[in-house]
Amino acid sequence: GQRMSLPYAIVYKPPPPHLADRVSSFYEFTNPAPLHDDVERADRQQLRLQLAGNGYYEFACGRQDASHPVSLIGPTTGHIRGVSHGPTHIFGIGLLPAAWGAIIGSHTEDYVDRCVDASTLLGEGAIELWQQVGKADSFDERVDIAAEFLTRITAPADAEHARLTELVDRWLTDNPDPHIDDLLAATGFGLRKLERLTKRYYGLPPKTLARKYRALRAA
Repeated sequence: GQRMSLPYAIVYKPPPPHLADRVSSFYEFTNPAPLHDDVERADRQQLRLQLAGNGYYEFACGRQDASHPVSLIGPTTGHIRGVSHGPTHIFGIGLLPAAWGAIIGSHTEDYVDRCVDASTLLGEGAIELWQQVGKADSFDERVDIAAEFLTRITAPADAEHARLTELVDRWLTDNPDPHIDDLLAATGFGLRKLERLTKRYYGLPPKTLARKYRALRAA
């Protein structure tokens, strides 16, 4: 679908079925104006390609990170201010925990409220992706290139990982006021193990994660 809000446009596309456990969506943002300055809601991890324009992100904690040709943005705890000197063209990918973990390993909490240069983790592959996507003639073609790249560098979630993320996602979305005791009962884990796993895959312990999603729902 497409959401138009002058002077900029955002287009979204769901992932192909084989990437549904690793990607939430592909999207593209364009703004012909010389300056884009807007606020985004808190969200999950993102891989973003800045095809035109340059700027920075300011996170809820006060941290300010420059954008890069290919940026990895970790899970965020609050609204993000995005500033780009344009015209601006960004192609983005919403990363689910399986893909994020394959890229950064087990230390998601180290990337909360941060934007980092993806080439530090993906090497030349990040720059090659940026070049290929930048040369593509359409959004659909850009999606196909990015989907092939992610298929190559990530693997489907294993059974235990898939079960955990399914239970956590259901816990966060099905209840307007999620309580940690319900998640402990659903997973069968002890509190320490549950905290370790949610920090690994979501970047936050369960109670903080619940507060974030309550705030998102209220917003």
